[in-house]
Amino acid sequence: MRRRLLLVALAAACAPAPENEVATHATGACEAPVSWGTLPDEVREASGVAASRVHAGVFWTHNDSGGDSAVFAIDSTGTLIGRVRIRGAGNRDWEDIAVAPCTPGAANDCLFIGDIGDNSELRERIIIYRVPEPDPRTDTVSRNADRIAAVFPGGARDAEALFVTDRGLHLVTKGRSQSIELYRLPPPYRTDRQGRLLRVQEIAPPPTSVSAQVTAAAVSPDGRIVVIRTYSGLRFFDAAQDTLRPLGLAADFVWPAQPLGEGVDFTPDGRLVLTGEAAGRQPATIGATVCDLDAATLDSLSSPG
Repeated sequence: MRRRLLLVALAAACAPAPENEVATHATGACEAPVSWGTLPDEVREASGVAASRVHAGVFWTHNDSGGDSAVFAIDSTGTLIGRVRIRGAGNRDWEDIAVAPCTPGAANDCLFIGDIGDNSELRERIIIYRVPEPDPRTDTVSRNADRIAAVFPGGARDAEALFVTDRGLHLVTKGRSQSIELYRLPPPYRTDRQGRLLRVQEIAPPPTSVSAQVTAAAVSPDGRIVVIRTYSGLRFFDAAQDTLRPLGLAADFVWPAQPLGEGVDFTPDGRLVLTGEAAGRQPATIGATVCDLDAATLDSLSSPG
């Protein structure tokens, strides 16, 4: 028996591939991505995505380094619903975004915006902005954002992946020059002083190609599964324990028209959305893929450590 988990992807740069390019396909757990529509021109560098839990059908995204300190609400066709400036925030290199309870166990949700990119791996600290989730249809400016600053132990790291659980704020490094690693900032989150990230584990050795570098991560609404995205695919992990345990579930994409996939998140009903940056004249677009979790994989989530 197999159970199917529908994973729907919001992806960038999905214009039809030139005839001389390899056809779109996928291997592993997911079918080949299928294009749906385009994103607004003002979100050409969509570097992260978060599905709202209270505003049905709304996805939050943002531009990366040097962009405005703003988030954009889009729907499943890529249509712009609203633009909200984040009060009190700067955008040095926004790379990912998550929707989660403002504090563990809280009833209200916040946006967690990761100003965590560091191509040169020279930053003294990373910043995560926390702000109550705006109303995408009425708000144009958010409330004042909390500024959560932290440093990596052992020196700067480039990171583009952020997810939030009751255990804390989690960053997955890109693997630009070192191993792909998981770091955590446990709660409570201090805004009056700089925190120190804890190294949790090595997830993978240094990538042998740019396509294997990590660009995003997300956790399922029930907190059981973490997905990590690279430029070329998805990897799934059991998140029930303190560390991430590989599920042996993966998908590798050949998608010539979408080379810069840089965002991922689960929707409240178990789908998966992805965003990415546009490329050249190709606009950012939205697409979909369907992935399978077999019963053995699902059963492993309830098995001891």
